[in-house]
Amino acid sequence: MLHRNEVRLKICETAKILFDASLLTLSGGNISCRVGGMMFITPRYSAEKFKWRLKPREICEIRMGKALEEVPKPASRESRLHLAIYETYEGVNALIHSHEKNLMGYALAGKSPSLFGEIARLLGGSLPISGEEVPGSGELARAVVSSLLTKFSADARSLAVIVGGHGVVVGADDLGSAGSILCALSEYAYAEIVKEHFQSR
Repeated sequence: MLHRNEVRLKICETAKILFDASLLTLSGGNISCRVGGMMFITPRYSAEKFKWRLKPREICEIRMGKALEEVPKPASRESRLHLAIYETYEGVNALIHSHEKNLMGYALAGKSPSLFGEIARLLGGSLPISGEEVPGSGELARAVVSSLLTKFSADARSLAVIVGGHGVVVGADDLGSAGSILCALSEYAYAEIVKEHFQSR
């Protein structure tokens, strides 16, 4: 098990890598890890204020196992969403919520990109889609978990969901794997957009 300082550093490193690869944007998003009974999550305004250049001391910790009546500041406002997924999926220990531009288009349209090859073997041929709810709300957390459960059993170790009007959430056993899933989904989304453009000409 990673030490808490190692977890904090890993989240910061991952945020920088994903932002530099255009997989995180300046419009929002959040990253978390579960270690033992604690959730480590990026702070509010990680995109707008910090530009994803985070320091380990800025990563927030939330104890799991009890209802979160109010998100502690300065933790991400989507802490409820992350906690709800962790409480449902014991094999998932890392989550990334992104507004990546290609996947954001699908989220606004309420559609999933078509998946093929290795990512399809991992996640299936398409992703579940949650309805639109208020960001940061308990309603959003419940809607996302409900959508995930239509596709992924509670023992899943990898998952992804299009969040209606609000981007994508991906999860895996570790942050590296979650980042790889996000990258693959972005590539498939872009490829499908380009394919449909040429087919319409």
